[in-house]
Amino acid sequence: MNVKFIRYKYGMINKPSQRTKLVAKTLEEGNIPLELSRLIEEKDIMSIKGTLGNKEGGVPIEYEEVTISADEKETTFEIYNKGMSMFIAETNELKRVFEFCVRLQRELKLR
Repeated sequence: MNVKFIRYKYGMINKPSQRTKLVAKTLEEGNIPLELSRLIEEKDIMSIKGTLGNKEGGVPIEYEEVTISADEKETTFEIYNKGMSMFIAETNELKRVFEFCVRLQRELKLR
């Protein structure tokens, strides 16, 4: 899989409208670890779109937004309260996104 870029926005916010103030970090082609490219393919991350997680989970809200461009396709999805959502409404999509975002955070040295 040829990944052109991964854009990742992450932070804690008090209300969903504050998500636009978060700064995105971008990994571009040539700087994307093979492990992330493989994970995108293995976990079919490109098929995920829309909103996942629980917006009403409490304050502050853990917010993440991911945009990936690969193989002439692009996907964007956002996740609210990822960790808490795994306990109350675990889905296959959320599990795949959880694993991907944890590895992406490690790569970007956010955790």
